[in-house]
Amino acid sequence: MVFLFEDFESKVFTNFINLCPASPVLGPMIIKTRHRQKLELPYPRARRPIYNEMLHNVIVVIGHGEENSRRTWAKLIRYMSGHVKRDGYTFFAFH
Repeated sequence: MVFLFEDFESKVFTNFINLCPASPVLGPMIIKTRHRQKLELPYPRARRPIYNEMLHNVIVVIGHGEENSRRTWAKLIRYMSGHVKRDGYTFFAFH
């Protein structure tokens, strides 16, 4: 069973995530996009609701700033299927 939420900033969504954090959650944008592309819906990982795939395969490095702000940004990036790294010093360049 997958749960659908239209608004990932609503109190209903926040309460649901706090009560059932491991429940799979999707947003309407990923359903619309996947339907248009005739692709199967992804099954969200536990604690990783997916609103859309705008940042799919994108790695965002968050290195500085207030911790609450970094957590908020990380949450939003993950809602858009992005990946978050804590700092830029963990990457290696290959040429």
